[in-house]
Amino acid sequence: MEQEVRDDKARNLDLMVLDAFSSDAIPVHLLTLESLDLYTQHMNPDGIIAVHISNRYLNLEPVVLRLASEAGYRMVTVESSGGEYYGKNWIYACTWILLSKNDAVITQLRNQALPESDVKNVSQMPLWTDDHASIFQIMFKPSWWPGWLGGNTP
Repeated sequence: MEQEVRDDKARNLDLMVLDAFSSDAIPVHLLTLESLDLYTQHMNPDGIIAVHISNRYLNLEPVVLRLASEAGYRMVTVESSGGEYYGKNWIYACTWILLSKNDAVITQLRNQALPESDVKNVSQMPLWTDDHASIFQIMFKPSWWPGWLGGNTP
């Protein structure tokens, strides 16, 4: 993608899907301010960047919300209503954040009654960059965590 931008061959994408974060080893470099800037250079003005943030170990929502805020994106968080059984396959609940620089696109998504979470105070959320990204800030902490860190045991 960087080479295409350097060669003035950036694409005009309508949709970019980032779906690489559901395991315990996530590609942090895909969720930095610099990477979002690169994605932006490849997007149509009405385009949507869809980020699948479902993860059993990490809460990626604050990271994506802060990135979106810093880069001037509007956003909507979409959550499935829980796991459902579909035929012979079990489908797990999932959460996506949809980003767009076009207010009308986000308004249309919100008007279609898609469930969304409330946007919190993004200035308190971690900002990941190429120089700094820490997963410790966003880990779901098990009950034994405080004792392990030398704090009070539960």
